[in-house]
Amino acid sequence: MEFFERVPKDLHENLRFRQFVYAKAKKDKGLQRAIKEVCRNDILFHFNFALFTYDPRLPTGRRTVPFVTYPYQDEAILMIRDCIRQGENLEMRKSRTMGASWMIMAVFDQIATYEAESKFFVLSRVSDMVDDKKNADSLFWKIDAIHRTLASWLRPELDLTTQGGRA
Repeated sequence: MEFFERVPKDLHENLRFRQFVYAKAKKDKGLQRAIKEVCRNDILFHFNFALFTYDPRLPTGRRTVPFVTYPYQDEAILMIRDCIRQGENLEMRKSRTMGASWMIMAVFDQIATYEAESKFFVLSRVSDMVDDKKNADSLFWKIDAIHRTLASWLRPELDLTTQGGRA
C-alpha cells in the first residue's frame, strides 16, 4: 500500500489525521525527517497530507482548506510530474474549478523542494497573473500560500543569496 492511500480523503477525517500526526511530529525530529522523506518520494501523500489550497467560493475565514485530491487530480498530478521528469510537453484541458493551476504550481514546488538543481519558468498571458502578492489568482501567490500553510518543519530551506530571481 502506498503512503498516500493511508491518508483519509474525507475532509474532516483528513484534518483530524493531519492534526494528530502534526502534534506527534512537533516533538519528534525523527518523525519529521520520516514524513519529509515520504513527501519527497510520494507526491500524492505530499498533496493530501501536507498541502492546503484556497477556495474563494467558501465563506471568509474558511477559504484555506486541506488539499484533498480527487482521483482525476491524482492522475493529473502524476502526469504533470512524469512529463517534467521526462522532458515532455503536456496539454491539459481544464475547467475553471478543477485546480489545475494549484496542481501545477504545487508539483513545481514539490520538485524544487526535494530535487536539487531544479529550475522552472512560469509565465502567463498577463504578466500580473504570474506574481502579484495581493491576487489569489496569481501563480506565485499560490506558491506563497503553499509555504505559509506548510508545517514549519516541512518548509523548503531557501538560500536566496544564490538565486538570480525569486525563489
